[in-house]
Amino acid sequence: CIEPENEVFFEVLEAIALFQADLHKYVEEIQENITNLNQSLHTIDYTPDTYIQLQTENSRDPEIREFRQLLKDCLVDVGRQRTEAAYEASFARVRDLITRFKDDARWTAKVTDVRYWLSFAAVERYRADDSEKHYYSDSSGKSGGQKAKLAYTILASAIAFQFGLEQQRAARQSFRFVVVDE
Repeated sequence: CIEPENEVFFEVLEAIALFQADLHKYVEEIQENITNLNQSLHTIDYTPDTYIQLQTENSRDPEIREFRQLLKDCLVDVGRQRTEAAYEASFARVRDLITRFKDDARWTAKVTDVRYWLSFAAVERYRADDSEKHYYSDSSGKSGGQKAKLAYTILASAIAFQFGLEQQRAARQSFRFVVVDE
C-alpha cells in the first residue's frame, strides 16, 4: 500500500520527472544544433543552384516509442488523481520500468540515448525559392560519389560551423585546411 505521505515514493517520482525532462532537454539541444548547422549548410552550394538542409522527426522505432510512453505513463495518474489506487498504479509502472532497466542492458542503452529518439534526413533545396529538389532519408539508391558528396557537404558545414567560418570576420582572420579522404 502506498501512502500519500511516503516521501521515498514522491522522491522516486520526482527523479523520474527530472530524468524525463533531462532527456527532452538533450533532444532539444540536438535540434538546436541541427538548426545552427543548417545556417552553415545554407552558405555552401551543393550544386550551383541548390543547398542542403537537415531535418529531424521523432523516431518511429517501436522500442523508442514504447519507452517514451512508459516514462510518460509513470507520472500520468499522480498529477490528476490523488487516490491510493493512482499511487499504486504509478508505483507499479515505475517498478516495472526500473526492473526492465536492470534486466535489459541493450534496451536501456538504446532507449536512453536520445540520438535514437530522432530520425534524420537531408533535403536538397533550390536557392531561388527554397523549394524541394530531392529528399534523402537514407543513402540507398545513390552512387558512391553521390553519397560522398552529400556526406562531405554536411561534414564541411559542420566544420565551418565549429570553427566559426560562416562569420565573415572570423574567415578573414584565420586559415583552416581540412583534407577528407574516402
